[in-house]
Amino acid sequence: MPPKSLDKKDDFDVVKYFLKLLDDDKDLSSGIAAIKTLLMILEKKQFGTIHILQNTMLDAVAAMRNTDLSIAAVVSGGELFCRFITLSLDDRGMEECREIMLHRGKIFLAKLLNSRNVIAKQAQKFITDGCRVLTHSRSRVVLKALLTAAKANRQFHVFVTHGGPDNSGKQMISDLERAGIDCTLILDSATGYVMESVDFVMVGAEAVVESGGIINRIGSFTMGLCAREMKKPFYVLAESFKFTRLYPLNQRDLPDEYKYSRKHLSDVSKVDPLVDYTPPAYITLLFTDLGILTPSAVSDELIKLYM
Repeated sequence: MPPKSLDKKDDFDVVKYFLKLLDDDKDLSSGIAAIKTLLMILEKKQFGTIHILQNTMLDAVAAMRNTDLSIAAVVSGGELFCRFITLSLDDRGMEECREIMLHRGKIFLAKLLNSRNVIAKQAQKFITDGCRVLTHSRSRVVLKALLTAAKANRQFHVFVTHGGPDNSGKQMISDLERAGIDCTLILDSATGYVMESVDFVMVGAEAVVESGGIINRIGSFTMGLCAREMKKPFYVLAESFKFTRLYPLNQRDLPDEYKYSRKHLSDVSKVDPLVDYTPPAYITLLFTDLGILTPSAVSDELIKLYM
């Protein structure tokens, strides 16, 4: 249900609604919040033409990009949503088109809201009794997979990094302990020390790029390097709305707006990046709502999504 302050068309504020969704549901990802916001715009506003509608959606995504949040999922989720709802509308009248787009948008959102459950089920055969897992900071989809395994009465141990600069690993530890899962909070710099004692690494992603690599919280690349050196599987859990049309070759190729918060973009010379890029060579498998993929298969799925 939309916030009361946004009930009237004239009162609708894209950024306010977007931030309110995230504030009301701490487990909601920025990508899903962006899609819910675009769907609300589609429901509330009238559009004379498809062109006007598309421009309105682009303006809304641009507004959400200007918030001081991670924008990777906002960009990819917004673009995929717009492509899905405007696909093959032919020459129907605008009102009929709008009804079709609303219907498609709700189907798209419902599918994505279930994506964590789908991914969690796929990961169950890998989370076995007695296994030791290393994860980086707090990922909602990784947490869902671990909680699902715990509900199936599996016993395992999870090592969680602090995940600076916000130390969200502490929240991950609280979530795991609440579910009765054995876990240990470790320093980010202890990744190499712990790596030899774990069975595999399991991380989330803020974006999956065309090469099959990922953009994720700073330190993920270091974890990938350690995992490959010690021959440990490196698994990524990510929803398909995070697939984005970027092809970075190295850390410098990542756009600054992905790496730094909005307030620091004017001068990033003395600011630590929030994310890094892990190339596909360091990733064993990606668990997505489209299936379990090798990094080389990601480009094929991206082509299908963005056709």
